Amino acid sequence: MTSMTFSLRRMARKLNWRVILQVLGFAVLFESVLMILTMLVVLIHKETAMVRALGITIAGTGIAGFLLSRVQPRKKNHFARDGLTVVGLIWLVLSAAGAIPFWISGEIPSYVDSFFETVSGFTTTGATILTDIESLSRSAIFWRSLTH
Repeated sequence: MTSMTFSLRRMARKLNWRVILQVLGFAVLFESVLMILTMLVVLIHKETAMVRALGITIAGTGIAGFLLSRVQPRKKNHFARDGLTVVGLIWLVLSAAGAIPFWISGEIPSYVDSFFETVSGFTTTGATILTDIESLSRSAIFWRSLTH
């Protein structure tokens, strides 16, 4: 075992994981609310492909977010390392979940491309894999604009 592995394990034990998970849960719940707004656009424009994709994702993020937000921290104090960890996890988890509607609906056929598009949106880099954004359904464009 290298000293770096030992150091990472020791640092991970020092993190306030309950606070991190609770904050992550609230962020995932917020993303599910944004997806519910997108579902309203889906219903208004009667875009059936996105109904299933968003429904599955809303259910998954809603349940996961609710369960994680219910985690009760044993200690309320938190440090910079907890904040850095939670920001990194939020970025990863919200991007992974945010890519699911594009992928399931077939708007973007590859999950990797969907993930790239969502990460690009959440990080506001402006990069895209799409050559013709207007070819997406209105609800997919709406969801994409929420991530940007």
